Amino acid sequence: MKSVDVLPIEDPNTGLNFFLNGDADLMMDKGMIPNTVVDQLQGEPWFHTAPFLGTYFTRFNCEEGPFTDPRVRRAFAMAIDKKRITEKITKLGEVVADGFVPPGAGQGYESPAGLPYDVEKARALMKDAGYEGGAGFPLIRYLYINKPIETHIAVELQNMWKDALGVTVALHKQEQKVWLTSMKQLDYDLCRSSWVGDYNDPNTFLDMFVTGGGNNRTGWSSADYDGYIAAAAAEPDPAKRNAIFQKAESLLVAEEAAVLPIYYYVGVQFYHPEKLGGVQTNLLDEHPFRAMFWK
Repeated sequence: MKSVDVLPIEDPNTGLNFFLNGDADLMMDKGMIPNTVVDQLQGEPWFHTAPFLGTYFTRFNCEEGPFTDPRVRRAFAMAIDKKRITEKITKLGEVVADGFVPPGAGQGYESPAGLPYDVEKARALMKDAGYEGGAGFPLIRYLYINKPIETHIAVELQNMWKDALGVTVALHKQEQKVWLTSMKQLDYDLCRSSWVGDYNDPNTFLDMFVTGGGNNRTGWSSADYDGYIAAAAAEPDPAKRNAIFQKAESLLVAEEAAVLPIYYYVGVQFYHPEKLGGVQTNLLDEHPFRAMFWK
């Protein structure tokens, strides 16, 4: 392999046609899979998927508006049937996310229990917060990226929150660069988000949400959480370190619900294994071209 041509394609149908027509030998962007044909593609010998360290989630704006109240955040989290999203929309075998840290991150780490899908409890939390049946709840915006599958997920979330809590969520899509700026500036109420681990350890997911962290982007702040992350960094014993991280993750996802995990990503690769070698599924979803070769 003397050179690699990378083709900049944004439309999923165009990308799939490039691969099927032989104009592309490898496709690795899960966002380039047309949602309407996922069922047909999964049986093909060139269609490959495997879990990797990535989480799809929703951020709450904890700095202003109704989501300053953790009861409201927990209610919104418990009103979501995550299986409906993975089985009806994404359909790539994603595992619904109970916690924020994906399985396999670090030696022996397991996420603590998150918030269950419980509409009645969600409604009770909204009533306790002063919004019984959605009465008096302000119009809020869900910010997401302008891509077809993101629109499908946004509509599904919008409907679930309406049906379960009686609230109206306006959908607001932006191009990716604008969306990223809006998220950094906390110019949202709810925001489509994702995170892929930089290395195989719980810390790469959990240290995001320390007070003032550059990747926090929720406005949420907790002295207890900051203390847990600092304590984990200073703890040499792996088992004790994992236990500290579990306390931090439970606080983040279940007690305070600053974020709403939805599912763990799977990596996707389109290639013909009898022709192209060196493409190996792995937790970090890294596929260096230097390792690939023609058979």
